[in-house]
Amino acid sequence: MSTTEDAGPATPTTVELELELRVGGRPLALRGTLTGGGLTGLAGTLRGEKTDTLGGLLAGLGEAFAGPGAALDALGGGGLAAIHFEAVELAYRSTATPCVVLNTTLGVGVGHTRIVVAKLLPVPGRAEDEGGLVAGFELELEPRPIGDKGLSELIGGIVVERLGVFHASRDCSGLHLEPATAPGAFAPLVERAGEGRSLHAGLNLSGRVLIGGVDLLEGFGHDTGNTLDAQAPAAEPSPAAAPALASPAPEAPLPARGRAFWKRIDKRIGPLSFRRVGLVYESSRLAIALDAGLRIGGLSFELVGFGVDCPIAALLKGPHAAMDGLGVRLEGAMLGLETGAIAISGGLTRAPGETLRLDGSLRVSTPVLSVSAIGSYERIEGAHSFFAFAALHKEIGGPPFFFVTGLCLGIGIHRRLTLPPIEQVHSFPLLRAAAEPDYLGKDADPRRIGALVDTWLAPERDSMWIAGGVRFTSFGIVESVAMLSVAFGNRLEIGVLGLSRLQLPRKAGGEAAMACVEMELRVVIAPDDGLVAVEGRLTENSFVLRRDFRLRGGFAFFAWYAGPHAGDFVVSVGGYHPSFQVPAHYPRPERVEFNCQIGQVTISGQCYFALCPAAIMAGGSLSIVYASGGIRAWLVARADFLMQWKPLHYEAAVAVLLGVQLNIKIWFVRIRLSIELGAAIALYGPPLAGSVRISLYVVSFTVGFGPPKSLPPPMVWESDDPERSFAHSFLGNPDVTRISVVDGLLDTPAAPPGSAPRRPVLQAHRLHLRCQSSVPATELRFDGRELHPRGGGTWPQLGVQPMGLGRFHSRIELTLEALHPDGSVRGDAQAELDLAPLTVSVPSALWSPRPPGIDILSGKTLIDGAPVGIELRGRVDPDTRVGPALELETFAYDRVEYPCSDVGALRPATALPGSAARLGDTLMAGVVVERRRAIVDCLNAGRGVRKLSADAELPILAAAPEHVLDVEPLMARIGQDVPRMFAEI
Repeated sequence: MSTTEDAGPATPTTVELELELRVGGRPLALRGTLTGGGLTGLAGTLRGEKTDTLGGLLAGLGEAFAGPGAALDALGGGGLAAIHFEAVELAYRSTATPCVVLNTTLGVGVGHTRIVVAKLLPVPGRAEDEGGLVAGFELELEPRPIGDKGLSELIGGIVVERLGVFHASRDCSGLHLEPATAPGAFAPLVERAGEGRSLHAGLNLSGRVLIGGVDLLEGFGHDTGNTLDAQAPAAEPSPAAAPALASPAPEAPLPARGRAFWKRIDKRIGPLSFRRVGLVYESSRLAIALDAGLRIGGLSFELVGFGVDCPIAALLKGPHAAMDGLGVRLEGAMLGLETGAIAISGGLTRAPGETLRLDGSLRVSTPVLSVSAIGSYERIEGAHSFFAFAALHKEIGGPPFFFVTGLCLGIGIHRRLTLPPIEQVHSFPLLRAAAEPDYLGKDADPRRIGALVDTWLAPERDSMWIAGGVRFTSFGIVESVAMLSVAFGNRLEIGVLGLSRLQLPRKAGGEAAMACVEMELRVVIAPDDGLVAVEGRLTENSFVLRRDFRLRGGFAFFAWYAGPHAGDFVVSVGGYHPSFQVPAHYPRPERVEFNCQIGQVTISGQCYFALCPAAIMAGGSLSIVYASGGIRAWLVARADFLMQWKPLHYEAAVAVLLGVQLNIKIWFVRIRLSIELGAAIALYGPPLAGSVRISLYVVSFTVGFGPPKSLPPPMVWESDDPERSFAHSFLGNPDVTRISVVDGLLDTPAAPPGSAPRRPVLQAHRLHLRCQSSVPATELRFDGRELHPRGGGTWPQLGVQPMGLGRFHSRIELTLEALHPDGSVRGDAQAELDLAPLTVSVPSALWSPRPPGIDILSGKTLIDGAPVGIELRGRVDPDTRVGPALELETFAYDRVEYPCSDVGALRPATALPGSAARLGDTLMAGVVVERRRAIVDCLNAGRGVRKLSADAELPILAAAPEHVLDVEPLMARIGQDVPRMFAEI
């Protein structure tokens, strides 16, 4: 132990400690430094001998490490004996980034592998340094050229000196991951030269790869510590940065596939160019990949993801095993030709993964037109999944209001088309490809298709879609693009996406001078969900008079005609009332608002309107603020309006605030003088009444007018006054019950004039009747038996809100009488029927038991599960003799073995001699005709309508049976659909 003390009293005392011990028969020396009573540094080295291997070291540690040693040996394929243990270094540093670093150096052939684990320690008082962890490995190889002589003469020698990967849990800088002492030599705490590494949260790549003396990984060293996290799909630029109908977007980063980590380098070495270099990990293999190209005159050729890979296990076994495990990888290739004004480019890439997936693109550009096309192929679940989309950019012509400048067409087989939300319509790739000739880039890079496929056009069995669109201008000032799509197969969905821009007037460069209004449109019709949705939105490019006079906002119309929200609808422009709790299935359009700053005056405002089954609401606000020097003045106004349906009830609130503020500074004294006047009015009715509140700085008072606030007079069920009649206002038809045939109707016979209507003819095994009422019920009964909800429990509590009834009882009772042919009542008819309650969602504004207004503001605009009737279905026992239908496509992909006994050689089927004549004679024999007529008479006895012909002869069948009976006999029930195999013949 040694101590050091300076003459100055403020200088802390430094104490150095040394410790020597043996671990596994190897000497270990530690040295630490105490400064001011605290540990400021620690370093030490456990060095192995030349004959030490990793397996021998574990065996020397005792029986406790026998199991882990055997497991590691098996994992490495029995190669632990070839991995030499060189040293273990431990260091503690209390520098700018306090940490504890553990380095393990292993000798692999002529190179070294250094495994690093660093614990980042928290720094008191610095919230950003909360601690963390850094882990990784680095390969240090002998700097000797790789490759043959011909390649070296072309581009120079290829040398890999160092390659490493580190993962950091947080950002850190000035971090020394190298050992403070040389391997095997104990020395004082002397850091290696350099500023240390700067790592970012995530994966970090470091290394030194020289090609022709140029370091491709320059910048991945100690100074910058670039982070190469797996890139997500390239984010689409906002419209403000790249208008969809204006100039093309700047080149975005190329998306990565799988676990790939790329850095753009853009370097040229001789005739070669290198765009990116990256590290790829896939299927337990580590690869170094390049995007390298060759350009000769107007011809260009580029390899995508070209490089070498090696199994991780082989890297740990040594250079010989690594060389044996080397493989060549290639993701794709691109080819381009440019001669004068004509350019052709395209490419094809293969995405990594177990299944084959190919992405391709093509672009042809001439002085008169340009064509862009993209596509992708993948095989999933035995099906060929494919999509293609092409866009033509050419002035085709048309009337001034619809001058066509482009067309697009797309198709997808076994592909799911996902339409974007309204906020992303302007950046939807298919719409942008139709609007921008250079959307895919001038080189038509197919790597940009990966994000499109994964996000919007994912493979899905039995999903199909087609799409078509047009790009056009109107009078030269409105540019629009619209696309219609139809998705079918697993799900039917019809969609329309559009983007339109109005510019007034347009400058020479195509830029608007006074106004620009850009709107995106989204229309979706989804029969499976029972939804019709129309949405629109002003984009961030919209302005009036000045570019800083921004316009924003959206609108939406949603209507549900089936499903759990059947009967609900909403129309909204700019959103909803501030107190309205929006149901989860309602759209949320942006507020219609504007904002502008002219000199020292800032003007902003917003408004909204909404209509739903429960209420109508509207409102808005306006703010004008003036600020100059020490003077500030403001005017703020706001209004909100909410109205409920019959009985009419409305509430409104309007507030105005006017103020001025003066800031005065005299020497070191700051004086603030302000005065504010506010007025608010609250209205309700009918009859019209409300209150006015006046606020003047510290004094405020309220003045009321009109009658006191009360609920509107309730309506009555029936009244001569239509405004007070609930039935007249909301039920319409006085006949509130109806019975309809959903399925199984065979015939509706017409009744003679003046006679009672004839009963319809129904099919028993397809019988489906719906008995429904316009008034929801609180009790259901069928033949005196009460029906309960399917999931148990009770029916929802109902009221009649316009009538002021907090609770009411309504019963739907259905009685069934089944008759025998002789007119007597059957008692077993219910056993042949399946019953099911019919429920819908009813408006809270009509049937809520709570007072008006409560359900509106709570967002409960509908009452779900209200019973309105009963459904009856015929109960048909399944025919166990008939197996389930099989799709013919099943036999195209699956082999099915059907064991059968040997029946010998089969002869071709031939008609029996004289069978046709014998069949005709039999059909017209006297005894057969009499029996046939008796059957017809028996059938007609039980039929009230559409009686069979008494003279039921079969002359055509008797005369030419060979033309009628031309296929094998087919047994089927009455009304049964023809099997698919016969329907397709």
